[in-house]
Amino acid sequence: MASDVEQLAGGYWRGVAEHFITAQINKSFFCRPYLKLGQCFGLWGYHFELGGMLGSKHRAKLDAFLHAFVGMSGEAGAAERFVVAVANKILDQRSLHSMNQRDYVAAHLGDRCSYYKRDNWHYLLMERGADKIPPHVAAKNAWFYAEDGAALGAVAPDVVRAMFERTHVPVPQEKWQQMHDSGLGVGPEPLAPRSYEDDQEKENKIFMEYCREFSPDDRSPVGIIRRAVSLLVRRRNLAR
Repeated sequence: MASDVEQLAGGYWRGVAEHFITAQINKSFFCRPYLKLGQCFGLWGYHFELGGMLGSKHRAKLDAFLHAFVGMSGEAGAAERFVVAVANKILDQRSLHSMNQRDYVAAHLGDRCSYYKRDNWHYLLMERGADKIPPHVAAKNAWFYAEDGAALGAVAPDVVRAMFERTHVPVPQEKWQQMHDSGLGVGPEPLAPRSYEDDQEKENKIFMEYCREFSPDDRSPVGIIRRAVSLLVRRRNLAR
């Protein structure tokens, strides 16, 4: 019988998630491997961001895009109906014009799990950032956030861009240190300013290379490992 992870759809999102989880996973003799909630915020927020940027970039060819990105397929036009329905639900339920990506993840998580309800995602992570999340749960949620981001990017690209810019505003050193100490998957020093256009082009370049080389239906362990290694190499090359 297939495991929870094996039952998830193939596609580009999965190679990205597998690479992140493999690099960040915590292991112990006394418990099963896990990610901290703080690390998952980085994984989930990034998948929402990635979906938004790529969904905006490929909104004219949604059937092909969703198949390659999240492994979804159907009759012609099904992808457009899906993203419109998902995006409209998000826009109806959330006031996104003041949110960044971490705000969205925190609000969505709080809706599903009452013990994670918090007015501020930063304080949520300070209180619960060390909570242990099984890898298959981390991956499943990454899939959901990738879909949400892709839908929102296809329908409301300006909203996605504004959320990106609010997410990546310069962070004071003291606040960054608190984020790092709380378990959020960030480095010890604040990141350099980021450009939406530059990030979108870099992410799309890697995605298009994936589309040329790999089938989104390849869910085998070997296929996942190949994609993860390939993505790691390409990300390092782009960072140089």
